[in-house]
Amino acid sequence: MVYLSFLSFSLVCMNVFMSVCSAKNRFAFLYLSSQDLTLAALNYWFH
Repeated sequence: MVYLSFLSFSLVCMNVFMSVCSAKNRFAFLYLSSQDLTLAALNYWFH
């Protein structure tokens, strides 16, 4: 019984960890793409 509860707890932790990591990756991707857009706009503006 203790083993099953520990297993479900570790599964929940894994799920939370994966969702946090994917959210971080999405945020990093958005940040990088917005940076790229800003650089492209600056290049276009100063040409």
